[in-house]
Amino acid sequence: MKKWLPVPLITILVLVLAGIKIYSTYPEAVAALIPYNKETSSNVSIEKNAKKGSEAKIYKHRDIAKEKTFPFHTESEKQLAKKYPEQFNIVNKMYYSWDYIHNAQGKYSWGYPKREMSQAEFYVDFDHHKNRVTNKQYENGKVVETTDVLFNRDIAISQRLEQKIYRKDTPKDPNYTNKEQFERDHIGLYNQWVTSSEWFSLLFNNYTNWDYQEGTQLGMPVYKMKGTIPSTISESLQGRFTMVVSKDTGTLIDLKCYGQEDRVIFFVTCEEIQINKGIDPRVFNLDVSGHKQVSGREFGERSVNNTTGTKSGGVDTR
Repeated sequence: MKKWLPVPLITILVLVLAGIKIYSTYPEAVAALIPYNKETSSNVSIEKNAKKGSEAKIYKHRDIAKEKTFPFHTESEKQLAKKYPEQFNIVNKMYYSWDYIHNAQGKYSWGYPKREMSQAEFYVDFDHHKNRVTNKQYENGKVVETTDVLFNRDIAISQRLEQKIYRKDTPKDPNYTNKEQFERDHIGLYNQWVTSSEWFSLLFNNYTNWDYQEGTQLGMPVYKMKGTIPSTISESLQGRFTMVVSKDTGTLIDLKCYGQEDRVIFFVTCEEIQINKGIDPRVFNLDVSGHKQVSGREFGERSVNNTTGTKSGGVDTR
């Protein structure tokens, strides 16, 4: 198998493409458990010293799985970032993007042109611990699977429209050790392809091969990058690429990889997105009436991505 992308990104791609057989292993997994601090664009908690009566500010990222500071693996990586501070700032903003997002809603597509792609419409409210997504998977122009997801703090529901089935999870299920883990596994489901996107890895340690300019897209200030991906970053995506990232939040707006030819071989594109503009709470609902509740195992086995199962014929959308 060819070397493609760093391990975290490979994990996300494999889990998504495989239909995510076990709900608790959804890749879009990070929590938003700590209040947002507007002044620092970070998350702050106050820890009181009971003996001395003093208080100390403790900074924590909204994504509690992220390290306090950017995780350089070697000293040379750190020195390279210091040499290209403006470009590293973009990488750092993407890595910690949840620190800057209260809520977001939008629609994006990703995949391989004319072959396989998915389109997700999402609403996520990190402050109120809610996530709602409709994800459609396409093959050769046909919808082969539609998955609706609702996470609302204490419950997570995944529904498959074509098969009229759904599954339900709560923090009390044995798959989760605590409520924090439960939220971590559901708050970023699907939306994390653009919020806190792992595609920063195409820019990291690759500063000499890309440059950027500032501009505006989808009504927001953005960084517009263009350059090349060397084989040391990705053999399969090696070649020219373009990327657009929100300047204020680090949200991924657009990514196009052209490989060795002058055509897009892989893309992630937001058709529309709004960030920190509020969300109508009425969108966070999911009607499962008329659908059969099944176990997580059965839900995964009945996915069109399950290699042991039978794929549905799909709905022609052309």
